Amino acid sequence: MDGNGRVGRLLITLYLTNKKILDKPLLYASDFFEKNKGLYFEKLSSVRDENGLVDWIKFFLDGITSTAKEASRSLNQIIDLRDKLNTKTAETFGRRAKNGQLLLKYLFEQPVISIQHVKDHLDMSAKTANELVNLCVEKKILKEITGNKRNRLFVFEVYLELLKK
Repeated sequence: MDGNGRVGRLLITLYLTNKKILDKPLLYASDFFEKNKGLYFEKLSSVRDENGLVDWIKFFLDGITSTAKEASRSLNQIIDLRDKLNTKTAETFGRRAKNGQLLLKYLFEQPVISIQHVKDHLDMSAKTANELVNLCVEKKILKEITGNKRNRLFVFEVYLELLKK
């Protein structure tokens, strides 16, 4: 409840990254421990009350293993999505295919955008950016979320859904 556990788990991930065991701090073990909260506190209490350090370490490593498998699964789904959408833009965007693929690359970095973002990031006119974004909406890559005529925002919803899992 005080955040010490989350900080500790974050420090472990950063330690593993610092020691080059992980390339990047991509493990989010807190989700596993939150899902197994009862067992988590039971194992912690066992360390204090019964010298159960070995059981705690086994439980912790199970959590890291589970988290790593989930991260790997998510990454593979994201790679599959990227490949599928790159193919889709190449096959269906016609003369806008190159810009479509540049926009896709940007969407994986910035999944909520405006026309202005696209215009600035891809260094194109407002008209070209608007046409490109509208094409992405038409192809169900982006979804408009404001309902406004001006200052609209668009979300790369399928990607964000993968990140939620």
